[in-house]
Amino acid sequence: MDQLIYLSFSAIYLLLGIVTVLNLSFKDTALKVFIILTVLLPITKFTTTFHTQLQVSFYYFYFVGIAILFFAKVASNRRFSINLLTCCILLGVVLIGYIFHYIFLVEESRKFTNVLKDIKPFILIPLGFIFMDQLGSRLEKILTKVFCLKLLWANLAVTGIMFYLMVTKSIHLKLTDDPYYKFEELRYETLGSYFGIFYLTFAIFNRRKLSFIELGLCLAPLLFTGNRTLIFSVLIIISLYYILRLSFAKIIAFIVSAISLLSVFGYLVMKSEEGSPLSRFKLLLDPDYIQYALLNRFSPFVSSLKSFEGLDYFIGKGLGFSFFIPWFHYRDNIDIYNIYIDNLYLTLYAKFGIFFMVFFIVMFLFLKTYNNLGSAIFYFAFILILSITNAFIYQYNFLWIFILFAFPFNTKNRLTEDKM
Repeated sequence: MDQLIYLSFSAIYLLLGIVTVLNLSFKDTALKVFIILTVLLPITKFTTTFHTQLQVSFYYFYFVGIAILFFAKVASNRRFSINLLTCCILLGVVLIGYIFHYIFLVEESRKFTNVLKDIKPFILIPLGFIFMDQLGSRLEKILTKVFCLKLLWANLAVTGIMFYLMVTKSIHLKLTDDPYYKFEELRYETLGSYFGIFYLTFAIFNRRKLSFIELGLCLAPLLFTGNRTLIFSVLIIISLYYILRLSFAKIIAFIVSAISLLSVFGYLVMKSEEGSPLSRFKLLLDPDYIQYALLNRFSPFVSSLKSFEGLDYFIGKGLGFSFFIPWFHYRDNIDIYNIYIDNLYLTLYAKFGIFFMVFFIVMFLFLKTYNNLGSAIFYFAFILILSITNAFIYQYNFLWIFILFAFPFNTKNRLTEDKM
């Protein structure tokens, strides 16, 4: 069943991508359907077997048509974005260098699938550039306030129903046999969770007013995720944005308001039931837990340093290098040697040494290309914070998150005729 679902949606996304780039009257409808499907489908961790095979998520197939169109245009007029060229050169040089490193210098046996997993970010980042280069102007017309609000309402409804089924029917345990989810707190984080985040931040960074309803539609699904780093990353960059724009008196008022809101949030956390998304925040009140969690989370990297020699500290261990994760021993469906740990900096440094910075350079280049400088800096801060406990460029949601950084949401408070 999972294979059939994967192949079916792969075909749907491939067809939508091809229709989007054809000169047809309903090509923008295909783009809308792509956004709607990606936001509303339960593309989450416990449904991985349904949406990802061989590290290829079914929504990736949508980008095939856009890539074909791009290369056809380049072949005909040899014109493309200078920033895309810069990105491809930087990533291409690093990738070629590490392919040679793998062929001539790596003596240990490494899974070829792990090598492909390390190569994947080198492909997805340029693909994000290509997507925005080809569809950016069309997205601006599609992402109207009316369209986005309807989609946010639908996302909240779907998210609420799914979370209710997780609580009452344990639907997540019926969709996966991974024992991890039997002991983990209930969390529901989908690609749709990120749509609300970037709708919210885009409006704030572009000084557009948001109603309380819009705030609720954006933030409520975020609470279902139980992702502490994600939530704090969003709150920090929004707080920084407002603080940097305020006078001293207003900064004091902002701090007082923030403390009041945090107090309310803290009260809700303390009163939350065990196993709920909010209950995960109780542990953050325990300094001993924080110290233990960080040391334990990064221990695979520390252990990997024992195998480093001379040049490895400069160039890393190369493509396909994996970390021994001792706490994966009870998960029969998961390899105890994983391609990444829960920290992007340490993950990339172990593989690429000091050249790991190239990934952050090209991501900032992407942000600067499709946002104003101020927004790009705040989004980059979001990436830096998120990377502390999340190697997100290795996960199935990376390409979606990456293009959302550049989505030109039309959040202006005006009446707009729009149809979903």
